[in-house]
Amino acid sequence: MSETYRGSKSTAGISSNNNRRSLRVHGCFPIRICGLDESGREFRTDSLADNISADGLYVQIIRHVARGSKLFVMVQLTSGATIAARGLASRVEQRPHGLWGISIHFTRARLLPWQGIAMLSPSTGTV
Repeated sequence: MSETYRGSKSTAGISSNNNRRSLRVHGCFPIRICGLDESGREFRTDSLADNISADGLYVQIIRHVARGSKLFVMVQLTSGATIAARGLASRVEQRPHGLWGISIHFTRARLLPWQGIAMLSPSTGTV
């Protein structure tokens, strides 16, 4: 099952917080997330990541996943490159309008230097 959520636009920028190990880049980055939801059902959903860093990202989706869930993500960067990553849901919080905010900590990530926009297109049907 594939779903799409278009998050609110945010101002692109870079921020640092003393509690974080790496800088966060804020913006709207197209993302595809695959994994198991809270009920153990497989899902694949498209959304926009609110921010991203070398360690992970934050995204809002309509699926509720349990904290600690293993997830696979593909993120389209503004340069055209794509990040393919495995990660864990390190924080899950209920948000307004039936959304769930998820912080995903990357356990393994790879930068794919080619344009992967076709991989995030709903028409392809696969990751």
